[in-house]
Amino acid sequence: MVQTKLLLSTVKKVLLIAPTSVTAGNVVVGKQSVTPSADGKTPAADAKATEGNFVTGLGNTTWTINNPTYVSGRAMTEDQLKVVSDRLAGARKFTGDNKDVTAVVGLGEVLNINGGADASKLTDNNIGVSCKEAVKMQMER
Repeated sequence: MVQTKLLLSTVKKVLLIAPTSVTAGNVVVGKQSVTPSADGKTPAADAKATEGNFVTGLGNTTWTINNPTYVSGRAMTEDQLKVVSDRLAGARKFTGDNKDVTAVVGLGEVLNINGGADASKLTDNNIGVSCKEAVKMQMER
């Protein structure tokens, strides 16, 4: 203990050289060169690498939309974000009595439901809407 104190008291400058990245298991934290791709695995032939400080090699790469489970405080990976992004990018689809035609409406877009009537001649309480597996509109006689 006395030697350590003596040694530290005689050192005027301490230069620490830290690595630009640290690896623990399969996880790499720090400066890396990565090449993004559509599937996350195989970059296109003309894809360019991106240099930056990243965290790669995380094990939590899956996400189940219909039955999600999670660990609070754990970072989400780009793999998981891609699953959610693909689901959100998928549009909502609607059909009517003409089941061969599908109205495709993305999130944030408006679905207009028009019956073709003159809006100034509409009355209240003559159309019913019921829901089970689909929205059903019925006109009262």
